[in-house]
Amino acid sequence: MDGCIFCDPNYQKKSVLGNKHFFTHFDEHPVTEGHMIIIPKRHVDSFFDLTENELTTLYNLLKKAKKC
Repeated sequence: MDGCIFCDPNYQKKSVLGNKHFFTHFDEHPVTEGHMIIIPKRHVDSFFDLTENELTTLYNLLKKAKKC
């Protein structure tokens, strides 16, 4: 999507962790130490627009991110 920083392939290449549906970055302005954001590769307007398969891979990535 035009103008979305998260949809920029160069931004996605700097990912800390990822899978086929999501990528992660440590927050540049963290609220707490280790704060990480998880971003879908497919542009969606809302968390509730994610498919069941995407939600499963999100949860699996979240468990891996917790260990970072």
